[in-house]
Amino acid sequence: MRLAASVLAIGLACAACSEGAPDEFDQRLAQWEETAPENYSFTLFLGTFFGGTSLELAVRSGVLEILSEETDGPSVGAEGAATIDEMFDLLRTAYADADTVRAVYDEDYGFPVDVRVDWVSEAVDDESWFEITDFVAE
Repeated sequence: MRLAASVLAIGLACAACSEGAPDEFDQRLAQWEETAPENYSFTLFLGTFFGGTSLELAVRSGVLEILSEETDGPSVGAEGAATIDEMFDLLRTAYADADTVRAVYDEDYGFPVDVRVDWVSEAVDDESWFEITDFVAE
């Protein structure tokens, strides 16, 4: 997994379990696994209190390619690039470790399109999020 984990300040959880994740997570992950194209492109925005990074990405036969990068303030930059499968791993970890997680999923493919995480509800500046837009199956 790339440094996207660091932008969300989490480590990779057990890939085989969804402890703490709601049933919808498991249903959407299964939907993605069933419908995921071998090749696809999308825009990934990774945000924190301190700034954000917008990445145009392509995945071809499981290989991630960074097409463009735009950053705003201190941010993880292109090191935050991740496939949608890796973003599911990050979301799984957030459900296991964070105080509050809100996720909205794509209706057709099941991947998360908008995820908001508050790691510690009493802390300030620990919120993070990611958004997936402009998804195109190729």
